[in-house]
Amino acid sequence: MLYDTTKADWKLFQEKLPNWQENFMKKLNNEYIQLLSGPKHDSEKFWELEKRIKADRRKKGVICEMRKNIMVDNIISLINEGAITFYDLSDFSDELKEYVSFLLKHNIYKKFNGDIFDNNISYFDFIFIGVNNSKSYNFLIKI
Repeated sequence: MLYDTTKADWKLFQEKLPNWQENFMKKLNNEYIQLLSGPKHDSEKFWELEKRIKADRRKKGVICEMRKNIMVDNIISLINEGAITFYDLSDFSDELKEYVSFLLKHNIYKKFNGDIFDNNISYFDFIFIGVNNSKSYNFLIKI
């Protein structure tokens, strides 16, 4: 199953992403406030907050590379991070929703050291996204 990003879906993604990110960062800020309001020592809170921010600032819900050819990857990451839910895709094309649903249902996207790969896919379908020379390459191998 493959999906080519349509102009309409790409435009809609560009329109929706800033609001999704704003809502996600609001959620993160509330979590940081809870962390800082907790009973731990101030130094513990400081270092825990620094650790959280360092991890959170890499999430697609905070910063996202805007390229049409990685839109689906970004959507999957946004869902996996909790920045959006599948229902946030209601205005997108049925083809995109079906493709994202397929990927999520089959757990095709799992993150390992910056690369996305899962070796538990039935029927020997593999999707691998690697980074080489700061470019992303998508490969679909059907065996």
